[in-house]
Amino acid sequence: MSLRYILPIFLALVLAIILLVPRVRQMLQNLGKTKWLYLITTGYVVWSSVFIYVTSYVAIDGNRYFNLFDDAMISMRYAWNFSHGNGLVWNKGEYIEGITNLLQTLHMAFWTGILDKSTAALMVQIIGIVIMLTIAYLTMRITTIIFERESLEHKDFYSVLAYAICLTYYPLSYWTLYGMETGLLGLLMIASIFLVFRDVHKDVKITKLIPFLLGLAFITRPDAVIPSAVILLLKWYFDYREKDKTVLIKSALFDIVIVLGMVGLTSAFRVVYYGSVVPNTYALKAVGMPFDVKISNGLIFIRRFLTQIFIPTSLIVIYLFSKKRLYLLLLLMFVMSTVAYQIWVGGDAWPYWRMMAPTMPIFLILCLLSLDYIIKRIRPIFRLSDTNPMVHYYAILTVIVIFMVGFNFSFLTQIVFYNYPFDVDHSWSRINTAIALNDIADPDATIAVTAAGTLPYYVEFRTLDILGKSDKYIASLLPDLTGEPGWMGMSSVPGHNKYDLEYTIIELQPAYTSGLKWGSNDVTSQASNYGVFRYKEDTLLILNTESPYIDWSKVEETNISLDDPEINSG
Repeated sequence: MSLRYILPIFLALVLAIILLVPRVRQMLQNLGKTKWLYLITTGYVVWSSVFIYVTSYVAIDGNRYFNLFDDAMISMRYAWNFSHGNGLVWNKGEYIEGITNLLQTLHMAFWTGILDKSTAALMVQIIGIVIMLTIAYLTMRITTIIFERESLEHKDFYSVLAYAICLTYYPLSYWTLYGMETGLLGLLMIASIFLVFRDVHKDVKITKLIPFLLGLAFITRPDAVIPSAVILLLKWYFDYREKDKTVLIKSALFDIVIVLGMVGLTSAFRVVYYGSVVPNTYALKAVGMPFDVKISNGLIFIRRFLTQIFIPTSLIVIYLFSKKRLYLLLLLMFVMSTVAYQIWVGGDAWPYWRMMAPTMPIFLILCLLSLDYIIKRIRPIFRLSDTNPMVHYYAILTVIVIFMVGFNFSFLTQIVFYNYPFDVDHSWSRINTAIALNDIADPDATIAVTAAGTLPYYVEFRTLDILGKSDKYIASLLPDLTGEPGWMGMSSVPGHNKYDLEYTIIELQPAYTSGLKWGSNDVTSQASNYGVFRYKEDTLLILNTESPYIDWSKVEETNISLDDPEINSG
């Protein structure tokens, strides 16, 4: 029986035992904080190890390949070239910045420099486990400090619960374990918030580290400047309350100089190295998109997320109105700044909330605060005991489980591995295609792809990026607003709405292309010299029949039409 069936059954049995066997329930109630943390950590390491295993693949050459999300594999190609002396580039000799996660890419370059391609991807995933556990630990520490500041009871219970729910928020784990910079960005920002609270709580002079961490967050992803600005406001708020005004001014100036200095150095590097003030991906996603269309798409994209968090946010607002805590309002602003930014950029290609996920641990802390407040006030209404803490614990656990199920509802089948994590099956196909091309194509061949990560990473050929992340010409085009390159209700998806197949396929004539259609652009009728070929058993390739760079003895021509949607899936 497949793992995807065994694991849900196993989890159901464990839950049934906990609920139905009194002795087991009593034993769990008597576990101390440390043992609970060990238990939760062990459970997460096991789950994340299964996640890494099911995202790997035994390819057509009989070897197991570890892989990351396709966009993360774009960074891995930059990292591989950099660590092997070819520069921080996607194609050798082409200095185009098709990434917006420099720090994550440099981290990847360490592993690509000492390991083979598959093992390097595995190590990025393993480091993702460490990052997630560190985020959860810092979230737990922040929870403890806030509950102490608010003079609330049960801080050990809430800190352990914060640790657990942070690890059970699937989008954060998904992006982190699948190689995106989301986890690293979350770690840097959560660490900054922790240092703000620790300095106030313990009077430890460590806040000079905060602007450096926020500068690193910018290098990890430039849009981090928005939530980072809220973190600085939080720091300055506490400086204003706790410190001399002269110290406040000096501290604020130091913060601004360090952050702007790191931003400036990064920008100077970009200008010198790539010859551009902004990354190519900025031009690709932001330039040419009408403001009204962008905002409309952003609102359409974000509405499901807002539906998920509406009730918890309402409870948080009630708590803020009752307590009038400005620092808690700033924490909520920290979360909502990423929501506003997601709307402003016009949405995203995948409903996995990668922009908001790094801030969600703070949102979960605010959820716990508001639930503690609300439940304490409704307990008398339902005549619940005021002296038995287990009543309070069960009430909090019940509501937080409902919230977490709501947050994760779209991903439940993936969480229990009944379905494979998103994009995994496409990655497997791209790995097989890479193996086939490595076998049949000359090193001087050129290939064209819509998914610019996995396939290009596992080959050495010069690659044409149909969607323009690493192509300045494509990035400079006006976006397609016809509604064709759109999904999830959006009329035009940023990063996927600029293309020119006449240029990429018909003019440049790559030896292989992942498709002849994208959005409203279809060059099938013009590509009479392209055909569908089979490599070994079931790997299909669209090849240029006039290319001198293909070993035609290793492929078999098929009768499959170029109009077949499976062929043009990218």
